[in-house]
Amino acid sequence: MQATAKDGKLVGLAIEANSMGFADVIKVIYGYDPHREKVVGFYVLESKETPGLGDLIEKDADFLANFDSLDVALSEDKNSVKNPVVTVKHGQKKNAYEVDGITGATISSRAIGKALNTSTNEILPLLYKNRAFFEEKSQQ
Repeated sequence: MQATAKDGKLVGLAIEANSMGFADVIKVIYGYDPHREKVVGFYVLESKETPGLGDLIEKDADFLANFDSLDVALSEDKNSVKNPVVTVKHGQKKNAYEVDGITGATISSRAIGKALNTSTNEILPLLYKNRAFFEEKSQQ
């Protein structure tokens, strides 16, 4: 995890996540904006998914657009993410916390949703509880 600060306030984090895809574990890194409580970027670090189908998680512009402003807002008590990050069938996305999947790459698309859901639920409440520490460290 990497943090950046501006004027003493934490402005962004880069967080790694992973989940089992069709062929092997998919490793990703995503950007998190703690003030907006959104995923604001996404990149596949490692994938052995099927060329031409599963590897679209790295190339498909519409799929990658899911991660420009994915809602991962915390619940009122700040102990979990309010809504689970879920992958839905292509064209059926209705909510800002859903990932619009790729037709023909269902397993790979769902693996990304699962990785982000698991990671955000584990890490974001801890970041909130320890935000003063991260803001201090990011200034150094």
